[in-house]
Amino acid sequence: MGKMLQILLCATMLLHLVFHTGILTVIVVGVVYLTMTLTYNRSCVSLQKAKLNL
Repeated sequence: MGKMLQILLCATMLLHLVFHTGILTVIVVGVVYLTMTLTYNRSCVSLQKAKLNL
């Protein structure tokens, strides 16, 4: 999923430059990618803390 969102973000940026599609598509994909990354990192930190408490 992470690789797909990276490719999709690059594609939307390029399409915005070539076809002037609008910045909203780039923002939406960027927000989805950022949300996914932050959620993954937060869960990794909480699992690491739980592992250290054992």
